[in-house]
Amino acid sequence: MAWLLGKSLQGAFFTIAIVFVGLAAYSACHADQADDVWAEWETSAAQHLGPDKATGVLLYLHGNAGSLDVTSNPVTPFFVAMAKQAKWDILRIKRRPATDIEAEDERIVRFVAEEITRLRMAGYRWVVVGGSDRGGWLALLMSGLPDADAIIATVPTTTTYDVHELERTRDALARRLADARTRRIAVFFFDGDPHENVPQRRAPVLRRALQGSGSSFMLVDGPPGFYGHGAEIEAGFVSAYRDCVLRFAQAVDPPPGEQTCAIPPASRKRSPVADPGLRPYWGRWRGMDEGGVYVTLQAEELGMRDIVYRLVRANLPGSGFQGLGGRLSFQLDVPRHRIFCSTREGRELLIGTLKSPTELELVLRPTQSENPPVHSARVVLSRISED
Repeated sequence: MAWLLGKSLQGAFFTIAIVFVGLAAYSACHADQADDVWAEWETSAAQHLGPDKATGVLLYLHGNAGSLDVTSNPVTPFFVAMAKQAKWDILRIKRRPATDIEAEDERIVRFVAEEITRLRMAGYRWVVVGGSDRGGWLALLMSGLPDADAIIATVPTTTTYDVHELERTRDALARRLADARTRRIAVFFFDGDPHENVPQRRAPVLRRALQGSGSSFMLVDGPPGFYGHGAEIEAGFVSAYRDCVLRFAQAVDPPPGEQTCAIPPASRKRSPVADPGLRPYWGRWRGMDEGGVYVTLQAEELGMRDIVYRLVRANLPGSGFQGLGGRLSFQLDVPRHRIFCSTREGRELLIGTLKSPTELELVLRPTQSENPPVHSARVVLSRISED
């Protein structure tokens, strides 16, 4: 009897020791053998609660700036806001620039997988992986990890603008997502991001891959009002998307397939006495120009005699529309069935002509053009939304 009691006590002490080791393991940061990939608690942007008080933990992957060390850059406001609202602890996954390259991706994935195991042992009940820029790319590579409850990625990218490389990495990511084992995956892309300058944008390709994966996913492609690679840090993005993404990431039993964000639509002003001839031009239009750069026109105001668009394009060379952007007011040219806007101090005209109800040709040409007229830039835009 004494022998059995001794064995029972020995087993109890062994169990307690394992739990203690699991908890103690997160009193300090962890590194892999090379010490160029490591995990470190975020304690300045968000309070560290520990597994007993936190509802979960966010493994945050930072972006990339080439040879610059960005491991000390702050966590982006969107992820901080979600972590605070949900009461998640934030564990930062840091990488030295020399290691933060595509050739090391699988090693980084293995490191994160090991961290998730440690977090589970320490008592964390909900584990989310998230990141922006290259951190978003890495977060999506974690989609094969079943122990991650959710993945949240904004502007997922590698470090190149080369079209062939963008297509290659897009397709590689699609193959990865087609075999996703993580139940919840959210991704954001923005108009005006140079990484979108491929003939077939990444969002439709990744959507097709995710549709066959069995995961529940949210793919937000070019939300109105937020533009460029750094759109997630713009004012209003957190309030627009934080709660929606949190509901998705914390859903207990989400159905497979695409989910959407129920957020208030962006403010658009349409005059009830607007010229009927302007109404067919309303909406959101997108297309790739002759220089291989995507151009987006978002209608923002419809007045009695004009329609105001926001023109968005990636800041890349090769586009004839380079230097144009922001809000532009177009007038209706009734005899010629078109709209036009004077740009660059009156030296050029931006002319929009409907080729069909869903196609808008946009041409930039000098005011004093030859006959026949020559153009500086041309793009055919497709209507992607009537909002």
